[in-house]
Amino acid sequence: MAGFSTDKDRKVIPRWRTFDMTLRLRELESVTPSRAHQQVTPDFLAPKIMDWLEHQTVGHAADLVGAALTLGREKEVSEAARFLLRNDLNVSPWARELAEHALRTPDNTEVVPDPQALKKKTLHERIGAIRNSLRIEPKDPISWVELSRAYAILGLGEQAKQSMTVAVQLAMNNRFVLRSASRLWIYLDDVEKAHDLIVRADRTPHDPWLLAAEIAIGSATGRKSRFVKTARRMLTERRFLPIHISELASAVATLELSSGSVRRSRRLFDLSLESPTENSIAQAAWASRHNNSIHFDDRYYIELPYTFEARSWTFYRQSQWKKVIKECWQWQSDQPFSSRPSTQGSYVAGIALEDYNMSKRFAEQGRMANPSDFTLCNNLAFALINLNNIQEGKSALSRASRLQISDQDRVVFQATRGFLAFRTGDVVAGRRLYSDARSKARRMQDNRLFALASAFQAIEEVSQGISDGSSVLQEALQALRRETKTDPILKVLEKRLSKMIPSHERKDIKDR
Repeated sequence: MAGFSTDKDRKVIPRWRTFDMTLRLRELESVTPSRAHQQVTPDFLAPKIMDWLEHQTVGHAADLVGAALTLGREKEVSEAARFLLRNDLNVSPWARELAEHALRTPDNTEVVPDPQALKKKTLHERIGAIRNSLRIEPKDPISWVELSRAYAILGLGEQAKQSMTVAVQLAMNNRFVLRSASRLWIYLDDVEKAHDLIVRADRTPHDPWLLAAEIAIGSATGRKSRFVKTARRMLTERRFLPIHISELASAVATLELSSGSVRRSRRLFDLSLESPTENSIAQAAWASRHNNSIHFDDRYYIELPYTFEARSWTFYRQSQWKKVIKECWQWQSDQPFSSRPSTQGSYVAGIALEDYNMSKRFAEQGRMANPSDFTLCNNLAFALINLNNIQEGKSALSRASRLQISDQDRVVFQATRGFLAFRTGDVVAGRRLYSDARSKARRMQDNRLFALASAFQAIEEVSQGISDGSSVLQEALQALRRETKTDPILKVLEKRLSKMIPSHERKDIKDR
């Protein structure tokens, strides 16, 4: 059977988009008015200005303009910004974006994520272009971050790590670099390193964007944030524009919610939504799904761009499956190294829509960046077997068996093995494996897993005409009916199974 995302826990982990898109979404704007940057590095800009005046190179200009944007001192670097916009120079796209932003001439039109950008050929071409740019300006930290991101999308973790390490060394207090780097380490399953990176940055206590990352990542590691008091004070003083404290308010709100302080959490979530980022909207929507006291208005994801994650979950709860698929593709294009959009898409396509080609596409796309993700490997096997590609399905399931898996994964794995056994004519083994999956789910007291395993066994029994109309059929329908509120897809399975049962047996089961 297909595996799914639990949606049990979510943190305001920094998003990692391309530099130009991050700039468009206002996540790199100066947090002034404040004294934050002067407290950290009072003479930070002066040596960069001197370097630019002395060398007059693209690299020095980009470094200066980037620093000025960070400090909110764009007027002092207009000459360097205009230099970067000259047509006769080989300037990277993100350096031009910096210059345009410094001169207040950026193109603010919304850009929809391009799925073609996730093609292997496109990514390799992009890597080549970035590396050519770095041969000219090897000290451009933004280029190193962009290179790392392209490697991460391809699942080349070591190359992504090496590129990001250079970026951090070149710009260890740059907000874009630090947030991108922390997201990379999380992708590489080194959450502690992600947290240490943010904690050690001089800029963190003074920048609400970095404070939000520190609190969210620290919570994910189980560590207690050393900056919570600083964050609370910053939120109380309201020295920054609402957009700059949106994710910080969201991160602290999540801490309050986890500690049971619902009233304070609700106030902070409301604050996070005054001028929200897409990430804050996704977090508030998540909180509202798990606590009725947290209010979330659907207008937020309608009015703000890039709210694909929030929209996908809203449509999921409304059983609007085709809309879920659309949002998952957009979410995948936006966060291509994340396994979550592919997991959601492959689950919905494979079960709710029975579109196994679509489910296969989601699983394959997600596995490019996450080849060791069990759920994606399992869902690929499930889709392939349904497409009668038995040998390929066996191979995918064999790969899944070699991965480290959780107790939930083990139930899913046994059920998928049972599904394969049924489809290859081994009814005895199929029943044994499904029974094992159901028993494990019952011991875990996971009613959703139990209902799914029971439903898929029942579907195989009925579709192959080998069931006696009792036992697993009765148990499956009853389990599904008990859990339809926890997962709308179970309602789809209940209707599907009910249609497969002869009317006299259906009435008999219902009466029991």
